Amino acid sequence: MLSLDIATLRFVSALELLMLPTLLWAFLRPGATMTAMRLWIAAGWAMALGNLLLLQWNTLTFPGKDLMIRLVFFSFLVMRIQSLRLDLGAPLGKPVIGLGFLAFVGLHETVRYLTTGPYAPC
Repeated sequence: MLSLDIATLRFVSALELLMLPTLLWAFLRPGATMTAMRLWIAAGWAMALGNLLLLQWNTLTFPGKDLMIRLVFFSFLVMRIQSLRLDLGAPLGKPVIGLGFLAFVGLHETVRYLTTGPYAPC
C-alpha cells in the first residue's frame, strides 16, 4: 500500500497545476491571444505558486508570509473570475475586487482569531 503525506500530495498537486496550464497554452497557442485565456492560465500558475509557498511555510521567516500566501490564493480566484467575466463582456471593477479581498482576508483572520485567540477551544 502506498502511503503519502500531505506535503507530498501538495507538491504533486503543485506540479500538476504548473503542468496543466502550460499544456493548455501549448495546445491553444495559435489562438491563445485572448486576455481571458491568458488570465485562466496565469491563475493556474498562481494556484501552483500558492501550493509551493504553503510547502515552505516553516522555512519562510518574514512577518507577512500569511498575508502574501492569502494574496496569491486570492489572485488565483480573481483571475479565474475575471477570465469568465471577460468572456461574458462584463469585467469586474476594482472596488468589487477590493471588497472581495477584504472579505477573504477578514474571514481567514476571524477564523484564525477564534481558533488561536482567547476564544480558542481548550
